[in-house]
Amino acid sequence: GGDPSLANTIRCGLADAFVRAGDHAAAIGHFDRIVSADSTALKDTALFHLGRLHSEAGDRQEAQSAFARLSDEFPDSMYAQVAKEQMAEMQPSPQP
Repeated sequence: GGDPSLANTIRCGLADAFVRAGDHAAAIGHFDRIVSADSTALKDTALFHLGRLHSEAGDRQEAQSAFARLSDEFPDSMYAQVAKEQMAEMQPSPQP
């Protein structure tokens, strides 16, 4: 049981601590749990951070997937515009 919003808040804090400690795999695990939780609390935040972490790791496909999901599911999120900009930056340059 328990409050799913509170659980997501705790997971987000843990994930942030892992990011600061340089353990991106653990952070991704916590952000993934937020995204897969029933509660929508902090889901947009988790998707944004997943996109950034995957982008930094060079996993463009996972980054784009997280950013696309963020902009589709949470168009009013404070992260939505940044996610769209990140996706645009990841698009391959047109070949002449």
